Amino acid sequence: MTLPMQAMTAKELQLKGSFRFHAEFFTAVEMMRARRLDVRPLITHAMGIDDAVQAFERAGDRTQAIKVNITF
Repeated sequence: MTLPMQAMTAKELQLKGSFRFHAEFFTAVEMMRARRLDVRPLITHAMGIDDAVQAFERAGDRTQAIKVNITF
């Protein structure tokens, strides 16, 4: 959601950001590269780039998917 600066100021809203899993992300990528971590069982669907909208819809439905991979 993007709010114009005027709306934030007029409503006295405070914007706080966060970044989760910073160090863990790089560790996980290295483990996948080294083939010490196999995430393939977590990928429940693979869909082509032409079906990207449907892929995101499916990924948003936790009753249908764990992870959806968009293939190029």
